Amino acid sequence: MSKYEKTTAIEEIWSMIESFKGYSFCKAHSASYTQVSFESAYLRRHYPAEFMAAVLSNGGGFYSTSAYISECLRMKLKFYPIDINESEYKYEGFDDIIKIGFQAIKGLNRDGIKNVVEERNLKGEFKSLYDYLSRTRLSFSDNKLLNCLNAFKEICQYNTTQTYWLISQFYLNRRDPYQQVLFLQEEPEPPNFQEKIDLEQWMDHYELCGYLLNDHPFVLWEERIKAMNISYVPACEIKRYVGKVITVLGFPITQKTARTKNDEYMSFYSFEDQNTLYDVTLFPREYEKYRDEIVSKTPCLINGLVESEFDVETITLKWLKKVSVC
Repeated sequence: MSKYEKTTAIEEIWSMIESFKGYSFCKAHSASYTQVSFESAYLRRHYPAEFMAAVLSNGGGFYSTSAYISECLRMKLKFYPIDINESEYKYEGFDDIIKIGFQAIKGLNRDGIKNVVEERNLKGEFKSLYDYLSRTRLSFSDNKLLNCLNAFKEICQYNTTQTYWLISQFYLNRRDPYQQVLFLQEEPEPPNFQEKIDLEQWMDHYELCGYLLNDHPFVLWEERIKAMNISYVPACEIKRYVGKVITVLGFPITQKTARTKNDEYMSFYSFEDQNTLYDVTLFPREYEKYRDEIVSKTPCLINGLVESEFDVETITLKWLKKVSVC
């Protein structure tokens, strides 16, 4: 090895050591993380549904809940929808199935739904919609959220639009909607309302839970993306394009902002498509120009230069375009 090669190797090693100093730990601390890493890897490999259910119940971590849901789909796990007689408050996993817990529903009264689960476990399953409404004290708005996710489908023979009408009638006929009743109201027959179309039901689930049931959110924008007539590279093929400018499609997952030596803001984003996660770097000029375009739960077309460092590929942004619903 020549003197020049030795110097280059030393500088490269020193650069790696220097970058590590910002987050390195003492040996005992590192060892504890190593143990957790090995245990987590074992559980993920041998008990995938139980492990991912625990991760989701814990509220995720570095990434958003939707990112963990996408990882579950890539692991070929299936999701069992919210059901008033089957779901628990937290996510549950068994075999290759994850039962979605009530905690997934944004805006749902936490203590109220826990009382519903307790009532069901103590006195038995709910036999009908009005049996459920009579035995519980959830507000009308909470039951409206549950109905949007078709949580009553097993105890009510009607579609969600008709079920909404039945819930409304129940509350209209009660003097105190929060007081349990001694005698069960007779359940009327609802008008012949039409069910929501699939897209509306998908959007309800996406808005309330932040993800779709057993499908990637890209299906909501599929027609719009086709209409834009822009070709893009699947994220799983980024490695093939090192040194080239490409366009990819992705949802923003997480982001970290940093300051440069010139006291300007830049950002590091993680995006995902149907296949995998990838990282995008926005230097100050691009960050200032496009940061307002990057909106949670909305896909973007991303154009940039693929670069590789320490065997990790990233995209340095050139331009970005948010994909609107219509």
